[in-house]
Amino acid sequence: MQIYKFGNCYLNTTERRVVKNGNYLGLTPKTFDVLQLLVENCGEIVTKDELLGKVWNGSFVEEGNLAVHISKLRRLLDETKNEPFIETAQGSGYRFISPAKLVSEDEWKNHLPDKSRLQIDKSSEKFIIDSIAVLPLKNESNDAEIDYLADGLTESFINNLARITNLKVIARNTVFRYRNKEADAKEIGETLGVATVLTGRIKFIKDNLMISVELIKVADGTQLWGTQFNQPFSAIIEVQEKITFEVSEKLKSEIGYVASNSPSKPITNNAESYRLYLKGKYLLEKRIEEAVHQAIKCFEKSVSYDPMNVYSYIGMIESYFMLYFTDYISYSDACINIEPILSIISKLDQNVDMVQAMLGRKKMYFDWKFEEAEKHFQYALILNPNCLIARHRYTDFLLLSGKFSEALKELQQIMLIDPLSLVTYKQIGRVFYRMGQFENAINYLKDAVELEPTDYVALAILGVTLMELENYDEALVFLEKSLDSFYTVEVFSMIGSVYARSGRKDKARQIIKQIESRSKNNSQHSIKLARIYMGLGETEIAYRFLEQAFDQHDVDFIALNSDPSWAAINNEPRFKEIIKKLGFPIIKGTS
Repeated sequence: MQIYKFGNCYLNTTERRVVKNGNYLGLTPKTFDVLQLLVENCGEIVTKDELLGKVWNGSFVEEGNLAVHISKLRRLLDETKNEPFIETAQGSGYRFISPAKLVSEDEWKNHLPDKSRLQIDKSSEKFIIDSIAVLPLKNESNDAEIDYLADGLTESFINNLARITNLKVIARNTVFRYRNKEADAKEIGETLGVATVLTGRIKFIKDNLMISVELIKVADGTQLWGTQFNQPFSAIIEVQEKITFEVSEKLKSEIGYVASNSPSKPITNNAESYRLYLKGKYLLEKRIEEAVHQAIKCFEKSVSYDPMNVYSYIGMIESYFMLYFTDYISYSDACINIEPILSIISKLDQNVDMVQAMLGRKKMYFDWKFEEAEKHFQYALILNPNCLIARHRYTDFLLLSGKFSEALKELQQIMLIDPLSLVTYKQIGRVFYRMGQFENAINYLKDAVELEPTDYVALAILGVTLMELENYDEALVFLEKSLDSFYTVEVFSMIGSVYARSGRKDKARQIIKQIESRSKNNSQHSIKLARIYMGLGETEIAYRFLEQAFDQHDVDFIALNSDPSWAAINNEPRFKEIIKKLGFPIIKGTS
């Protein structure tokens, strides 16, 4: 028996348990194995290949799974700047840097949980029984044109299952990391900490849709249920509903108590309208200008087959949101296109979570009517507490309102549903950034980058956080990586701010010229330019651009109130007057 002590933790290699502050930590077997290997090699870099080889015994596993286990360990060990445990060796592996030493069995026993408090050994609970991950359906047609069907049906299964009360369903953004990856369902289930995994394949031959699915029990890898369908595409809605029903019924029997489904209607009863809706969603997720315009056309065709398909109308509006947020169209152009669609939606069913989430977003970013926006977000969550889109958008509202503690509470609720969400890590990092707690922000953002090294949003927030700490060279590294992953004027202007604040004024002015000359829509970039001019110390020009930003309804104006990058002037009366125009209460600094 070997027992290690590090920090306020004890690790017993024989009992395969970890105790922290007199409590057992609930570690899955693979997470424990990763920790043990790091602790046994304390102070040494353990390469990713070594970890994958020794913990997974040479079997194939996606490298991203390893990052997930590392992230879980950091959270469970409560890693902080003052008490770090695991260091990332960029591009190589990981090193356990907290001093670790062997101790006696008596010392281990002295730090076990009190028997009076020890009712259930949480470390033995490998999985939460009322939980599921729906893995992306595999497209076996060898036709990239069918990818949208595989992705769309997967998302529909996720959304429908999420309506089962007391069932934890891993979110789309988390499971789609496994898209087009040959990975073992049992292994993924262990990594995500769920009891069951739904996996399947789809093939489209002429007019026939072939779908096979199986429900896997993660604990032993056995099949709980499975089925196959080979029917005309026109039966797609019926097939999808039957699969969802059968899976939910099987899960209810496994959970062991009666769980009810929230009432929900199908997106549409018209197969062609549904197909075009799924294709539009797939194109919208690409976030590229041309693809977004194609998505709009798909949604328009979708409603021509079913004028009552509210989800396709929402898709159109979300597409125009995307074009506006990414600077491809102006505020006025976005409004011109959105208003007629809103008029149609107003005549359809309003008791739909996605309708309310969309209306909240519109009220917040387009109308600057924040009380109304909050009501829409809250109503969306009443309609469906597991609607993660509504919950994330409500979190954005709380963040921009300066209600940081409430935003973190919402994110904690999301973590209960989906504890390994890349989106949630980014949002937590953004909240801490806005609070001025930069070290905490960096910890979460680095976890996000570890999960997805090319995520341009996480890279960008990490870059500006490092800029606030005056780590300018490191900030540039992450901002340039963000720009390489996905070009946005926003990130390009952040690089200009780094140059300006670090004294490289010539480079900052070059970026100003490039923004002014390259931009399709200069009216959208007032705040971006103001930020660079403020870094240059030319505050009068910066103020002029801020005034323009309000008049032009600049997409970034809403974030002024809670952004630390304006700390140099945010106590000046002139800046406060600009903020008052927005309608948010002024945030009294950050700490």
